[in-house]
Amino acid sequence: MENNLEYSTIYKAKLGDIDSFEKLIRKYQKPIKTFVFCFFENMDLVDDISQEIFIKLFKELKKLRDISNFKAWLFKIAKNTCIDYYKKLKKDKVLINFNESISSYDERIEDKVILKEDIKNLFLKLTPEERITLILVNYFGFSYKEASEILDCSKGTIASRIYYINKKITKIFS
Repeated sequence: MENNLEYSTIYKAKLGDIDSFEKLIRKYQKPIKTFVFCFFENMDLVDDISQEIFIKLFKELKKLRDISNFKAWLFKIAKNTCIDYYKKLKKDKVLINFNESISSYDERIEDKVILKEDIKNLFLKLTPEERITLILVNYFGFSYKEASEILDCSKGTIASRIYYINKKITKIFS
């Protein structure tokens, strides 16, 4: 039933219904900010990039062919927007240091959530690709196929990354 309600909301937003679009923003704002935080730890930048993602969504929503693929499509927009910002910042040599404060986003968004130091350190030992893969699959619940579409790689690459992430976790906590 919830899927039908979401499909209806997406369909109405696609036709230009602002109230439906606002519902989509409310539903996906936190997951998108969490995803953007994988790339950048500066909250002002996370907010700016997230806003840009929803502007792009508004402009591009009419082009969405398969409403059932909305979530993966939105995260692909998010990934591409983050990569564009990353390239711009790298070019401008103003790249934010990801390692300074991995937990600042969650602490601001969810006051009750406190990341433990060992989990924070584990996360920092992962490559950016591993971080994003882990968050897409384990936090957001995307299938390997969906994650591979978002990250423009094969399903096997996602499976391999998850396998090696699990090996790293086992090694660190052994």
